[in-house]
Amino acid sequence: MSSQEELVSEFNASVEEDLNKRKRSIEEGEALDKEI
Repeated sequence: MSSQEELVSEFNASVEEDLNKRKRSIEEGEALDKEI
């Protein structure tokens, strides 16, 4: 694997992680809205 491919896969992994965190926080926010 070339260094560029490694960078791309690392970038994709961090983007995916960020999306998962956002999705989780949105779900937590909706759960909080329902409790109020």
